[in-house]
Amino acid sequence: MKYLKMHSSLGHDSEYFIGAWSVENSWNTILELFFPPWTHGRRHEENKILPDEGRQTTDSDGNWFVFVNGMMCSRPIVEMNRCRLKKMLNDEHKDNPCTPKRICGDNDDLKDKNYSTDDDKSATTKVDRVPVHLFHNVPDSFLWDLIQCYADKEGTRVTKPTRAFVHALAVKLNDPTIKKVVVLCHSQGTIIVAAALKLLGHLIRKFPSVLSANKIRNRLEIYCFATCANTMHVLKDKDGNEIPMTIEHFTNSDDIVAKLGISTPQRLRSLCELHFDGRVLNRSNGVGHLFNSHYLDNIKAYKCEDSKPSNLMKYVRNPVVPGSKEGIDPSVLKALRLPRCAKRWVEHLIDILSRIPSTISLIPVALALCVVTILAFVFGLLSMFLTPIFYVLCPVLMIIVRRLIPNVKRMC
Repeated sequence: MKYLKMHSSLGHDSEYFIGAWSVENSWNTILELFFPPWTHGRRHEENKILPDEGRQTTDSDGNWFVFVNGMMCSRPIVEMNRCRLKKMLNDEHKDNPCTPKRICGDNDDLKDKNYSTDDDKSATTKVDRVPVHLFHNVPDSFLWDLIQCYADKEGTRVTKPTRAFVHALAVKLNDPTIKKVVVLCHSQGTIIVAAALKLLGHLIRKFPSVLSANKIRNRLEIYCFATCANTMHVLKDKDGNEIPMTIEHFTNSDDIVAKLGISTPQRLRSLCELHFDGRVLNRSNGVGHLFNSHYLDNIKAYKCEDSKPSNLMKYVRNPVVPGSKEGIDPSVLKALRLPRCAKRWVEHLIDILSRIPSTISLIPVALALCVVTILAFVFGLLSMFLTPIFYVLCPVLMIIVRRLIPNVKRMC
């Protein structure tokens, strides 16, 4: 094991951390991710800004930060993302009030839907320097989220998340008390932001009274992770001049979702009509697509061709997660003389084996959550098929009963 440079992973900040998941949240997450809301008796939640739990809305410089999540991200997951962003952007790493129990609502004291209490708000105000707001792109099941992605990528129609985000963005850009609007987005969030930029450009050109170019100039910064949109362009004013703004793309070299957008090979970009403005920062040998586990574990690992650091680094206080995984000594894998794909599997296998001693106590919890996941999936399938049948059969049964009642009275 001396060749291993393995350390603990993101720990509490990782989406894989079992301790952050309760039975209730696991059940609800499976239903939200794979089945439409009506199958489990819930109304569709509106896509909206979820403000930071503290009283501050901006940092000390007047910058307003918002994160746009990707597809199939339930509320517990986006709260994990918010927590990691707050740790990355704030000086106080250890004293940050984000904990798995607070995120997932396991604490009985956290009774409101914002996962916070008045004490938490006062504590957050004292600790946090950079509040992070969420634009929650609420999941509508895997299939419907894919349809939304396609509609926004191709521009066939404007989806509800995009309209809601454009409205929220226009309100903040028109706020004179805000110095800069800093948008961080991941996966489908990059598609929503790209579509929103098109609508903002339309507003600037056609309705300058609603949003003018001067209100955007040097005030809008966009940082995309795993960009999978088809296009993302800098805004232009009504005269066709580019409006000064910041766009940066962070991508892992082996992120399959990013290969649908920013990481598409050059020979296919022109064929697929993919065009992106802004700097691209790549992480060589970067693997995975999850926001916390695969992108925010070490933000300093992303390099641009011009060797200049990311503009985002001026806000970052904790770029590297303490104890993040560094990987296996490359000389070991080279000596094995395995294909590239096989080396990846070997690296992951050794990583898993190295974690068994420290995670063996979580095996019962993991098994219990697996059972809950299976039951939730079965329940969702039954609901999806039985609910329409129920709604169709109910009127038919009512008609039959009404016709039988007179016959029953005659028999009596």
